[in-house]
Amino acid sequence: MGRRRQRYQRQEKPLLLILCEDCGGVKTYIEQIAKSTLFKSPVAVEVRGIGEGPRKLLTYANQALKGNARKFPNKADMVFLIFDKDQHDGFEATIEQARGHNHIHVFASTPCIEIFFILHFQYCSLPANCYSDLSGILQAIPELKKYNKGSGSVPVASMLELQNTAVTNAVRLRAERRKTDSDNPMTDMDIFIEFLEEIKLNGLTNIIGNNDPRFLHNDP
Repeated sequence: MGRRRQRYQRQEKPLLLILCEDCGGVKTYIEQIAKSTLFKSPVAVEVRGIGEGPRKLLTYANQALKGNARKFPNKADMVFLIFDKDQHDGFEATIEQARGHNHIHVFASTPCIEIFFILHFQYCSLPANCYSDLSGILQAIPELKKYNKGSGSVPVASMLELQNTAVTNAVRLRAERRKTDSDNPMTDMDIFIEFLEEIKLNGLTNIIGNNDPRFLHNDP
């Protein structure tokens, strides 16, 4: 009788879940960045546009880490939350609650993620209270002229080509804002990209709980 062939059970990849409040073009942009960066990495990536504010995103993050909710049946190993300050009441409270959590990281933008979109094409440090305050600047940029929040009109291909410029401008903006003790405007999207690169190099499970100060500030 021939030897029975042994069955090997396929090991599941660790799951990085990214939750963002936008369900349209912003979600598509984030998905393109994450999946293109981690394309050949042993990490599963899932991006969800929730359509709700910071408090609800944090609630969903905790559910996903347990993996026992109908909305999140697959247990996440790490959850990224991407949301705007805009006019959300729970913005600061959500950041404070997530601070220091090994499996949850916040990447926030003040007033909104569109400041990072602008930084791909030009430097901007104009204080703003909400998305509509930046609409004039967005409309003046040819590549973003058709952009509308919540729609799919994000020029992802052009922005990916200019990603290094956006990151450089975001770092500059943070440094200048901190000199004036202000967070308006500011974005954590450059740190989000840096974190993805770290996962690509070292894997997801290896960086959980490593207390790297770059990723613990949770502070736009």
